[in-house]
Amino acid sequence: MRFEKGEKRCCRPRKKKRRKERKEKGKKKRRERKEGRRRKRRVVRRSQQR
Repeated sequence: MRFEKGEKRCCRPRKKKRRKERKEKGKKKRRERKEGRRRKRRVVRRSQQR
């Protein structure tokens, strides 16, 4: 058990860093996609309302 805990602790920071990098990249991509979608949706909604 002790060896498993030590191994997990050694591996955990690397996994967290990778997850954070992936999350940051995903957030940037999502923000770009959301901005594009929001602008398109707003234009469509305005044209439908008018």
